[in-house]
Amino acid sequence: MTAKPSYPAIVVSAVTGIPRNTLNSWIHRGCIPGTSETVAGRARTFSFADIVSLACIAELVNCGVSIRVAAEIFSRQDLRSWIDVHQEYEEAGLPEEPFYVSIIKARDTEGRDYVDFALMYNAAELQAEVAARRLAVILDVSAIRRETAEKLRGA
Repeated sequence: MTAKPSYPAIVVSAVTGIPRNTLNSWIHRGCIPGTSETVAGRARTFSFADIVSLACIAELVNCGVSIRVAAEIFSRQDLRSWIDVHQEYEEAGLPEEPFYVSIIKARDTEGRDYVDFALMYNAAELQAEVAARRLAVILDVSAIRRETAEKLRGA
């Protein structure tokens, strides 16, 4: 098994649109679970799952959701597992399928609003999900992967 690729903060910032000082501030304040302080002499790196999670977090923050709430949603293991599986398929040379994360705002049975995410490969299913709930944003994970590769080449 090969090591998972890691990406420097400059690439993460370019792909997600999160300024590096904001990214570092969120990490120092403990808002981004799974990230740690840098080791002396070594730059912090991020996984592709981190990049997708951070892109989702940035979109929610731009929609007015607090950084702590957004980070809590996207630190969930099920999202990271799906992204890792998608990455493994691509690394194995299987045909790339579009993969989407839809960030949804919904209402529970007691009438309280909540924010969650849905993951899917099929655009028709995605549209049905969007029609069934109030949508905050849709992110194309495959497009994020392509942009990450381009930014990495330029870093």
